[in-house]
Amino acid sequence: MAELTSAERVIRVLRREEPDRVPHFEWIIDRRVREAILPGASMEEFTLRMGLDAILTAPDMGREQVGPNRWRTEYGIIV
Repeated sequence: MAELTSAERVIRVLRREEPDRVPHFEWIIDRRVREAILPGASMEEFTLRMGLDAILTAPDMGREQVGPNRWRTEYGIIV
């Protein structure tokens, strides 16, 4: 099988077809981590430079404020 593009790879998986390899992606990459690895890179540039197949944007996570600059996520994590 010839090497697929990232888009083709992800689409094949979503269609339950066999890709050339498992697509790689991350849900969220903390800004501080991105900055330490590639200073000044946007999320899109980071994704391309790291060879990820997909980028998930704007996750809609529930949260409630529990203190100044402190939030509890829908999973109970305080950030």
